[in-house]
Amino acid sequence: KLPVAFGLVRCGVAPDHYDVKSVIDQFSDIASDDRVKYFGNVELGKDIELNQLINNYDAVVLAIGASNNNNLNIIGENDVKELKRDNNQYSSGGLLSARSFVHWYNGHSDFNWVGNVMKTLTYPIKNVIIVGNGNVAIDCARILVKSKDELAKTDIMDDALDIINNLGVENVYIIGRRGHVQASFTIKEL
Repeated sequence: KLPVAFGLVRCGVAPDHYDVKSVIDQFSDIASDDRVKYFGNVELGKDIELNQLINNYDAVVLAIGASNNNNLNIIGENDVKELKRDNNQYSSGGLLSARSFVHWYNGHSDFNWVGNVMKTLTYPIKNVIIVGNGNVAIDCARILVKSKDELAKTDIMDDALDIINNLGVENVYIIGRRGHVQASFTIKEL
């Protein structure tokens, strides 16, 4: 659906994970093969129907990734999933899904609104709590505590860099929904 290639690597990997993002070079090599064609900014079901693909190709592989947040069935969860955007008034009560936050600081165009939400918060945001103890949770925590100079060396979006730098985060607390044994991050994320 995006006009540029590399999906999750571009919009879902933390900007300071240079080694992970280097896979883009391998993808570029594959894409330069004359047998490979890339069509960006196409939304299945809107711009083209699945049956059109099935009728025009011998095989169709749906490799589209996760497009929604996990449902935890907790009070207030819909505030995260359904942020109100009436008349450019954004309200989240300080709630934001990690998916939205990560896509925003990586420049995913569908998540530009997150910057507007961040600007409506009362600064400083001294204490942030993150629910989850997987790779993405640790990435979010790390991005929130890095200095502007550290983040400026990455490919983080300029708007996100400025907003995150101005938050004034002093403490990040991580709540794991299970024990430390089930934590799904690696030492690299720390």
